[in-house]
Amino acid sequence: MQEEVLNPNPFIRVVVVRMQMKFDSYWEECNLILAVVVALDPRYKLKLVEFAYGKIYGLDEGSLNARLVYDTLVALFNKYKAHYSPSSNPQPSPL
Repeated sequence: MQEEVLNPNPFIRVVVVRMQMKFDSYWEECNLILAVVVALDPRYKLKLVEFAYGKIYGLDEGSLNARLVYDTLVALFNKYKAHYSPSSNPQPSPL
């Protein structure tokens, strides 16, 4: 789509700009969720997320986005740990 923004046909340029706006809005909504799922997949892990974000956003912004995914994973783990830790779910002691 980025190449077609420079298309000499004004109709094509307008359509591409609208498509890009829609794509960006959907991407913003599901981007983090998809990246977390990929990072949790044992075949890919966080390295693929870092690589893909570097290609999509460039190295600086890609690193920031990859860090957001990492921070999200840590926050999810901490919530899980707090919810399922032995101190939060006291077990009855054996007799």
